[in-house]
Amino acid sequence: MLGMLVAMFVSWGIELRSIGSSGSTSAVEVNGDPVSLTVVNNAWKQRQTELQKEVEGDLSDARKKQEQDALLNQYIRSELIQQRTRKLGFRASDQDIVSAIRSLESLQVDGQFSRERYATALLQKGMNESQFESDLRTELQARQLQNGVIGTAFMTAKELSRAQALLDEKREIDYVLVPAKAYTASIKASDSDLAAWFDEHKAEYLTPETVDLQYVELRLADSAAEVKVDDASLRAHYEQIKDRYTVAERRHGRHILIAISKEVDDASAKREADDLVAKLKAGADFAALAKQYSKDTGSASKGGDLGWAGRGQFVKPFEDTLFSLKTGELSAPVKSEFGYHIIRLDEVEGGTTKPFEQVKSEVEADFKNDRARSLFYDKTQKLADAAFAKLTELDSVAKDFGAAVKSVSGFTRQGGGEFGKDPQVIEAAFSESVLEKGENSPLVTLGEDRALVLRVTDHKLPAQKNLESVRGDVLARFTEHAAKEAAVKQGQMAVEQLQSGASQWLALNKILPAAPAGKKLVGRSAAEGVDSLVLKSAFSVPKSEVSAEKPAYRGLVLSNGDFAVVKVSAVQSGVSDSDLAAKARLSELRGQHTDKVGAAEFSSYIQELQRTAKIVRNPTVFQ
Repeated sequence: MLGMLVAMFVSWGIELRSIGSSGSTSAVEVNGDPVSLTVVNNAWKQRQTELQKEVEGDLSDARKKQEQDALLNQYIRSELIQQRTRKLGFRASDQDIVSAIRSLESLQVDGQFSRERYATALLQKGMNESQFESDLRTELQARQLQNGVIGTAFMTAKELSRAQALLDEKREIDYVLVPAKAYTASIKASDSDLAAWFDEHKAEYLTPETVDLQYVELRLADSAAEVKVDDASLRAHYEQIKDRYTVAERRHGRHILIAISKEVDDASAKREADDLVAKLKAGADFAALAKQYSKDTGSASKGGDLGWAGRGQFVKPFEDTLFSLKTGELSAPVKSEFGYHIIRLDEVEGGTTKPFEQVKSEVEADFKNDRARSLFYDKTQKLADAAFAKLTELDSVAKDFGAAVKSVSGFTRQGGGEFGKDPQVIEAAFSESVLEKGENSPLVTLGEDRALVLRVTDHKLPAQKNLESVRGDVLARFTEHAAKEAAVKQGQMAVEQLQSGASQWLALNKILPAAPAGKKLVGRSAAEGVDSLVLKSAFSVPKSEVSAEKPAYRGLVLSNGDFAVVKVSAVQSGVSDSDLAAKARLSELRGQHTDKVGAAEFSSYIQELQRTAKIVRNPTVFQ
């Protein structure tokens, strides 16, 4: 939810004055409540790691400032939401927390909550249970606030009809795509052109920042090899998991219910039940009597057949009797809150447990896995403690665990070697304590079967490449850029000529290296073969500017650098209130549109909190 809010809002209405001295421990104060400088700085380091995967080379100053502002605004809004939930008295109970944790699919094994998976997840996050549950409580309370605002949203029938009419609108369009590659052959690049391009983009031609790593790792498989197995341990483990090998008993019975009512008192019902038992013992057909006398509407028509049932499905007096009978045995009348029952047991299945000898191999595998994971977890905690105790070297740590010190060279912010692009290893290797202070990392877990600690032994900063070493790439990029500029220039000229009447649509191929695609009637949603940006441009044209006599023309640059010249020649209105089919559709879509309105209202709600808040930023927060 908070991630969504980051994308929704921009910072505004904030008092920009400094917080105390440069030694402040707050990144920002929100209505007097501080947000930890350490927390924000750590989040920024993690965000930098993520950005390194998205962006080749260094971030531009403008992009870095944008990302830093977005991150700080996220914490500001989070604090505002927490303050509002406290003020309004929102609460998440301990049971809410337990239910939320147990419902997380990432913490489940075979659809069931796994305490072991939970412990592993906490280990990977570097959190303890109380920290995680505190954060989860805050999130649940924020969700209550969000749902409370969104749940009040509504749209009138007229608003909804108008919105849907706009969505259903169609437009007749044609377009010409001006491919940039059509101009590639005409681009001539001199040495001075390439030198100028290289000088302008020097920051993009750097060697990557690299580190050499040492690490000590533990694997679950190694712990499994240490597990000792004996018959007594296996039998004890079997007793703990015996339920897995037990098939619950089920019974198939029939009954006749003589109900007690205003018309039939207890004594009368008992006499009738006794008479039926006598008839059954004399050889009467149970199914026939059930159909004639039983007041159980669910089973009477089926001759009293109850089907297969396990324990816990019937009221206690009935269940106790059913599970005490032998196959084929008939009970005496049994009284329950419904009346008197005559029960006959027809079949029994289950109620058996596979003996130890039969499942010994399965028990042994489970025992080994259980003990190995416990041993692995204990060893990883000891490894983390040992790495922290030694802090700046791993040789003695490896010796204590009988492990080897392994190494990786040339590891970058995008990863490398056997670790690939694993984000946890990247984050650990380039963290301040490891990279700048030379300390051992905290424990890094890779999946559920591998954990390690690492340290940096060498650090190489990015270095400038020379032009000759990247000449081929510079030439390719210069040519591509120049070709795109040529396509844009030619396309814009065509749009101007069309708008002035100096050129005709069908004559465009005389000035452009492509012909029109052909007329299409399209809607706002994706149309087959039509670029989404072309559609967006076509529907951005005001309806008043479009007519058959004078079409509207627009030009735009596509995401691949090609240029599109778009013609809009007609507008076909969408649905109206009088359209019965449309009304039915509007009813179906009401919830969807209301959700959008609710999201917009919640955006405004948070904006207003932010506008009226007293927010003081620390100007040195990211220094």
